[in-house]
Amino acid sequence: VPFTAKYVRFYREWMPRLSPELFGQPCAAGAPRRPLFVDIGAAPGGMCEYLVGDLGWRGHAFSLAPMDEGFGMQFSHPDLGYTDADLSVVGAWQDLLRLVPPGSVEFVNGGIVVDRGQSRDALPPSRAAA
Repeated sequence: VPFTAKYVRFYREWMPRLSPELFGQPCAAGAPRRPLFVDIGAAPGGMCEYLVGDLGWRGHAFSLAPMDEGFGMQFSHPDLGYTDADLSVVGAWQDLLRLVPPGSVEFVNGGIVVDRGQSRDALPPSRAAA
């Protein structure tokens, strides 16, 4: 299972470069309205840790449960909601919309892992040697 630190480092470096208007400055302490985001395929939680921890945003994360071969969410915070979600189940996306209605967020991260091939153990023997 990957840890969040390498992802947080990546997001700190690249997100402000990709969109300085959105990711350039943290929210002011006590800001009346903080940006809201959704992270789909969130585990282990690096993007959430960056947005909530570094920028002061609020959000909701969805990811495949460990019992369904997901990575497991490692980051938690009072400003982050989390729900296990298996989007391969027909109609599961509708549950996401009930929790986070369309038009209610400033940013959606679609970090969905389609192939668990991130681990050499998960690769077929012919590819693991590469």
